[in-house]
Amino acid sequence: MLLLSRAAWSSLCLAVVAMAAELTQDQVSWTRREGDAVSFRCTDTDQCGYIRWYQKKHKKTFTLIFVIQKSNGYVLKGSNHPQKDDFSSVLKENSWELSLQKLKASHSATYYCSCWISVTQ
Repeated sequence: MLLLSRAAWSSLCLAVVAMAAELTQDQVSWTRREGDAVSFRCTDTDQCGYIRWYQKKHKKTFTLIFVIQKSNGYVLKGSNHPQKDDFSSVLKENSWELSLQKLKASHSATYYCSCWISVTQ
């Protein structure tokens, strides 16, 4: 078990806040019919090294779909998401889009992007 003093915890919290990057996501949810296409857009302030896309189903935890390495656009599909091959991502106008070309009822969820800043020492 890791125990931190109040001062150490405050310093840790401040360091995490200072590292935050700003992301803008146009929508987290759309209403569409089965068979339709849908995409979600995530824009960052160029601080992110990686963009992560998550799926959040009702009463379930967040599930990682995949990670995009921003420097080269490579999509890392190493997650255990059962439908990861249904999703794709593309860079459009400085935004990363998560796309589904043919919706299934099992895709019903809310989708979120997040930023990972790689820090080199």
